Amino acid sequence: MNFKKLLIILLISKDIFSFKLVKNIKKNNIIMCSNENKIQTPNKFNSYLKLIRYKNILPTMILSFSGNFISSQNKFIFLNNIPSTIVTILTMSYSMIINDIFDIKIDKINNPKRPLVTGEISLYEALTLIVIIIKLIDNISFYYLPINLQNILKIVIITLSLYTPFFKKMPLVKNLVCSFIISFTLFFSGLSINNVIINKQILFIASVYVFLGALVNELLLDIVDHTGDLQNKIQTIPVIFGKYKSLKLSANILRFNIFFTSTLLIAIYDFYKAMPIFLFTISYYFRMNNLIKKRYIDNETLINLVKDSNIPFILSLFYLCFLSKIHLFYN
Repeated sequence: MNFKKLLIILLISKDIFSFKLVKNIKKNNIIMCSNENKIQTPNKFNSYLKLIRYKNILPTMILSFSGNFISSQNKFIFLNNIPSTIVTILTMSYSMIINDIFDIKIDKINNPKRPLVTGEISLYEALTLIVIIIKLIDNISFYYLPINLQNILKIVIITLSLYTPFFKKMPLVKNLVCSFIISFTLFFSGLSINNVIINKQILFIASVYVFLGALVNELLLDIVDHTGDLQNKIQTIPVIFGKYKSLKLSANILRFNIFFTSTLLIAIYDFYKAMPIFLFTISYYFRMNNLIKKRYIDNETLINLVKDSNIPFILSLFYLCFLSKIHLFYN
């Protein structure tokens, strides 16, 4: 798997990276080697953690763990999924850095504390970290992952590279692409163990559940970013249809997610085994529905709502893991 060639293509492509980055630098007066714009920080390591959005590491590990657990043939084989988990985390970190590089101008409005905006991390340092991450992904995947997963990983990285400069400008498409990549982590991790999907029904249910859950949160975060996106003429769903309608759409997708997942579990098992998914998630839906009734939308409330969604989604994912091995636990 030749990530060196991939990186070279991405970095020198006039349409994808070079032109966009130079344009971004000029617009925002960012000089890579200038000491004037560089803010001295007491702990550079913390700035790098902020750059890769380290808080996403735990949810990424949980997704990877779940995919491995569901696809494993016994209760403990998933313990050998360390290489695929590391690669997944590195890929997630790569996407965060790429996103920040292209979104410097927008983040000055939406996320002014991002390290590239404040100057804690220079553009040169961010690009250097990208090269290191790509090299690590290249080496780990070459030695520890099968060739089919290496090819899948290449496609994912190309998609992530195109996400911010291209897909992010397409209404709803950006949300669907991002949600799909998040949910695809389950399949990727599952294939890293057996190279063949085991427990296909449960893995499908878990993937759809994660996909729709991520789609809800992506729409909510677009509402939070409404001001910056509007000023920069990025046509997101909230910009086109307004915050209130976007919130209603998010609530409807969440409601469909609860109904669809529960219905599939009833079809495979029975009503009682579907109830936990409903119970875990319904309170989150009621909180969102209360915001709709109040017609009051503020960014802090929405951000907290997205953060609090982790608990019901993680509980539901762990429950689906348990269902995939229920026959082993009772034997």
